[in-house]
Amino acid sequence: MAAARRGEQLDLPSFLGSGGAAVPLLLYADDMVLLATSAAGLQRQLNLLQQYCRQWGLTVNIDKTKLMLLSGRRTQHAAQQTAEAAGLTFVGQQLAAVTSFKYLGIAFHSSTCLAGAATPARAQLARLAMHNCRTRCAEVGIEAAPVQLRLFGTMVDSVLSHGAEVWGVQLAAKAACCHRGSAGSAAEKLQLSYLRHLLGVRQSTPNAALLAETGERPLWQRWLRRAAKLWNKTLEE
Repeated sequence: MAAARRGEQLDLPSFLGSGGAAVPLLLYADDMVLLATSAAGLQRQLNLLQQYCRQWGLTVNIDKTKLMLLSGRRTQHAAQQTAEAAGLTFVGQQLAAVTSFKYLGIAFHSSTCLAGAATPARAQLARLAMHNCRTRCAEVGIEAAPVQLRLFGTMVDSVLSHGAEVWGVQLAAKAACCHRGSAGSAAEKLQLSYLRHLLGVRQSTPNAALLAETGERPLWQRWLRRAAKLWNKTLEE
C-alpha cells in the first residue's frame, strides 16, 4: 500500500469497483495473496516482495507459490493458458499457473463463479460432519428433533456455511427469485436431505413443508443475514 501511495502502478483491484478503496494484499499467518487487475501490476508487486524479502532475509517457497487468473474465461484450459502466457516470475523463476485455489477454506476457481466453486467444496466436507452427527446421535440415543437440529447447526452448518458471508449472496439472490425457495446448491440440498432423514419423509416432500415442520430457515436467508452483518462491520471500520 505504501508503494501504491507513492504512485507506483500496482493495479490493485478496487473495493466496490472503480473509484473505491484499493484492496491490499491478503495476509494470514505465513500466507500471502497478491491481487492485481493486470499482469504488469502483479509483476511489479512480486518485484517489491522480492526486494522486501532480500532486505529482511526472508525466503518465499517458490514451489508453493502459484498463479491463478480470475477472469471469467469459459474453460479452465483457456484461463490457465492466459495465466501461463503472462510469464510472471519471482527471483527469476516462472510461477506455475493453476485453475483452482483454496484460501482460508474457501475454494476459488479460474472459470467458475465464487459461489459455484465454494458450495460443492463446503458440501463435501459437511457430508462427513453430517455422518458423524448422525452416528453420534445414534450412539447416545438422541432422538428428539430439536436436539438433533441444534447439533446440525453446531456440527454441520458451521462447516457447510463457512465463509458464506462472501460466497452466499449470489445464491441468496437466486433463491429469493425461485418459486422453490432454494437456489439448488449442493449446500442447500444437504440441509434439506438432513431434514428429510430427520422427519422420515419421502424425497418428493416439498421444501417448504420440511422447513415449516422443523421450524428451520432456508440456508440462503442465514447467508444473507451474515453478509449484511459483514457489510455493516466493513462500513463501520
